[in-house]
Amino acid sequence: MNKTDTLILEGGALRGVYTSGVLDALMELGIRIPNVVGVSAGSLNALSYLSRQPGRSRDINLNYVNDPRYMGPSHLLKTFSFFNFDFVFGELSHELVPFDYETFYKSEQSMWAVATDCRTGKAIFYHDKEMGEEFFTACRASCSMPLLCSMVKVGEDVCLDGGIASCIPLPEELPFPAGKLLVVLTRQKGFRKKGQGPAIDQMYRRRYKTHPQLMEACLHQAEDYNRRVRRIEELEQEGKAFVIRPQTPVTVTRTERDVNKLRALYQQGFDETMALAGALMEFLGIEAPAMPPLAMRTLDASGSCNPLGMPPAAAQAAAAALTAADTYPDPDCTALRAALADRYEVLTKNVFVASGADEVIWRLVRSVRPKKAVILEPAYEEYARALEAEGCELVHLMAGPEQSFVPDAAAVEQALEGAQMLVLCNPGNPTGAFLPRSQLMNLVKACAERDVLCVVDESFIELARDGEEHSLKQDAVYCPGLVVVDSFSKAWGMPGLRVGYAISSHGELVRQMTAAGPRFGVNGPAQAAALAALRQPQHLEKARALLETERPWLTEQLRGLGLQVFDSRVNFVLVHGPEGFANTLAAAGLAVRSCEAFYGLDSSWCRLAVGTRADNERLVEKLRQICPQQPEEEAAQ
Repeated sequence: MNKTDTLILEGGALRGVYTSGVLDALMELGIRIPNVVGVSAGSLNALSYLSRQPGRSRDINLNYVNDPRYMGPSHLLKTFSFFNFDFVFGELSHELVPFDYETFYKSEQSMWAVATDCRTGKAIFYHDKEMGEEFFTACRASCSMPLLCSMVKVGEDVCLDGGIASCIPLPEELPFPAGKLLVVLTRQKGFRKKGQGPAIDQMYRRRYKTHPQLMEACLHQAEDYNRRVRRIEELEQEGKAFVIRPQTPVTVTRTERDVNKLRALYQQGFDETMALAGALMEFLGIEAPAMPPLAMRTLDASGSCNPLGMPPAAAQAAAAALTAADTYPDPDCTALRAALADRYEVLTKNVFVASGADEVIWRLVRSVRPKKAVILEPAYEEYARALEAEGCELVHLMAGPEQSFVPDAAAVEQALEGAQMLVLCNPGNPTGAFLPRSQLMNLVKACAERDVLCVVDESFIELARDGEEHSLKQDAVYCPGLVVVDSFSKAWGMPGLRVGYAISSHGELVRQMTAAGPRFGVNGPAQAAALAALRQPQHLEKARALLETERPWLTEQLRGLGLQVFDSRVNFVLVHGPEGFANTLAAAGLAVRSCEAFYGLDSSWCRLAVGTRADNERLVEKLRQICPQQPEEEAAQ
């Protein structure tokens, strides 16, 4: 890499989360461009790039975008600035998500923040090495959007957003001789801006009538943007610039509040950069750094949560609940238990809540202490871990894939002799298939006749269009020997908050589970988020509708690659490939859920998440690169 090579970062306000993903990928790849020029949000992203803090910019935007201290109309009314830069460069950077000033100041990289001179309407390039602490004021000026923010004084200059005068800095206007250019844009190829309309133009004329050069620059932003994009495209064709831009149209707005959309755009930036890593390194003339294969991953299909993430209202509720973090949470989760009881039409006393389904499982096993348990395999492996920890004898009952992994009733009844617990997942994990309700009720009856506790894990059932028809939650109220386990991690997309629950009419068992662990099991923000999620049933409907379209499409595409794919009803599919298939995918840069941890399966099996169409298309394309064409195996139906 040449010392004149330059990284140019476009702005775009919250569309800059795409740039955050790009820069995090560059840091993971060990690529440090000597010169970095940031415009508007690009300058804020550049700060964390020079301080070598991957994930920092992402965390700020995802965790604080709905925090009233970060941005909002209230700040616009009070300070004439939509974004609260006092908070961003103050408490946020010093306490909440600390900025590594020492590493930044010692960095051998140079950074320029671009701002617009309000007196001349021209761009000013501020250099970090010449300004010391005042450079952060220059970054603040670079991000101060017209109409939405106040002018910022930087030394003797009065400035606004650098995107007004130089939204995409060109090599001929840089204050130093630039070598090869790496340009990060936040709009897809071919995008062109249109005028903002007469109403916005009139606002510019009124607001900046005492700064005529600034006003003219604001009025001609769309034309200037299009001119600069055309020039970058010319440099790209000439081999003088390498451009990283979104491969699909961006729907995130400049003041986006939807955390799920922001998270997806960040991941898109990361994934697309990793996919271009080889070509980028070749362009820069550097060798690929030595690193573990997973560090080079381009796609993560290992997840098992709602493809739309958690409801935005749940994220907002969790953030708001942090203001009460100086008080203890409700140890009985009273409001949450009542809400769950109302949703499933059961009694509040029948609902037990804990910190994630895993804690529910462990408390359940500690309370029952079975000497012998039967698990219908394959099943979530945490049940076996908890039972083995209690010294329980395990009977793993499993039929082959030709029987869709469902053992016959006679085999189950025989295995139940002398047992105290039966465990099964419905829908299956990792199969994603349902047991017919009639068969489920026969199992519950067989358990009741033998005084065996029947535990049914329904962690994925809410993601199925007809999940309610298969659920046994209401049946648990009338069957003391039945416990149904579920969580907010999968269907509601909240695995990091840890909220799980069980429904049972066995009063003594619920009491024992309550006593089997810490009194304060579920923290306040988690309880608040779960309550808010339950008020957003449309979020689940959107996810189900997406899955009903995407799951068949993905299944067809995978089978077209010669892979054996089992029919699923939820947000993942079970796939069988050649020996060591899951390991092969991981080594090639595709993160999947290997099934070797599931009893009876090995690394030739993996579970693949169903995502959005863009996610699924990237997954299929990656698999095409990895998988040799082979005759399609007969898929289980």
